[in-house]
This record gives sequence, C-alpha cells and structure tokens, in this order.
Amino acid sequence: MAMLQDPQGAMLAVWQPGTHAGAQIVNEPGAMCWAELWTRDAERAGRFYTGLFGWGLKTNDPSYFEIQRAQKSIGGIMPMRPGMDGVPPQWGVYFQTADCDATARKAAPLGGTVMIGPQDIPKVGRFAVVRDPQGASFSIFQAV
Repeated sequence: MAMLQDPQGAMLAVWQPGTHAGAQIVNEPGAMCWAELWTRDAERAGRFYTGLFGWGLKTNDPSYFEIQRAQKSIGGIMPMRPGMDGVPPQWGVYFQTADCDATARKAAPLGGTVMIGPQDIPKVGRFAVVRDPQGASFSIFQAV
C-alpha cells in the first residue's frame, strides 16, 4: 500500500492485494458504487490517471469525464465549480442506497450532517452528500 498525491494535489491510496482481494461487492445498497475526482484541470487529471492505471475516459460533456475500466464506467473526473477556490482537489466516494431520502434522514440521529440534501441527477439517479460524526464526507446514491 502507498499514499500518493496527484499533480494537482489530490490524495489517493494504491494497494496491491495479497490474501485479501479487496471489495467483492459493489453497486449494491450499502456498498461502494462510484468514485469521483474534483480537480482544477479535469483534462490534465484524466491524462495522469489513464497513464497511471490504464483507465479509459469517456465524455459526452467536456466538463465531465467518466473513468472506465474494461469499458465499464466506474467513476468520474470533474472540474471544481466556482466558489470552490479554497477547496483542495479531492476524491469522493459514493455508497449506493435503495432510498436516498430515507438514508439521508438517518444521518442526523446518528451524529452526522447532511451537507447537500437529496437531489436528482436527471436520467441517472438521486444523491446527497453526508459528513460523518468524525468529519469525513461521502455521498449516497440511489440509481434510477
């Protein structure tokens, strides 16, 4: 395992499996379903990660690149939005849920905070951003 920082400052960990193969369940409620990089230069980041991991990139919109492995989309790279000047480039993780709104409602009673309330991504699904009691943020996602 190693911790790396990409050319724009986003931190990531790489891991070579030994006897533990890693995530065996993805894209199911309660499991990771997507990873997304917010960065200042999405094209440059795309070149770095395709060179590092051999990923493919797919885009129908110049402001968003889908990361592909074996021609399957597994994440995204997008430019940081206006107003994010002090925010460093960073990776975020999405966990799938059967009901985004119900899962978001559980956050506060468990000591978390809903940072961005549930909202639709047209033709894709519904998401929210949550911060856990220790301050780590993550997203929840309900597919269409």
